[in-house]
Amino acid sequence: MIDLPKDDDQAFLITLKAELTHEEFFEITHKLDDWMFNKLRESQDLRAREGLAVAPYTFGFMAAKGAFHDKLPPIPNLKN
Repeated sequence: MIDLPKDDDQAFLITLKAELTHEEFFEITHKLDDWMFNKLRESQDLRAREGLAVAPYTFGFMAAKGAFHDKLPPIPNLKN
């Protein structure tokens, strides 16, 4: 799926397959949206961030109704 070195602390992969109500899905979408725009707003406050070592990061979140795999392949937890 994706090859992340065990000691790479600058990238991550998180997957979730859950059975949700429409309301639960909407709640997750709303929380992600709020979180992303809050982080964007904070990152634009240049005076508060002066002197910080920053780097660009790219986030992409995707979700869709439906089951696209009967079972996800095992993804080992590299932290353990």
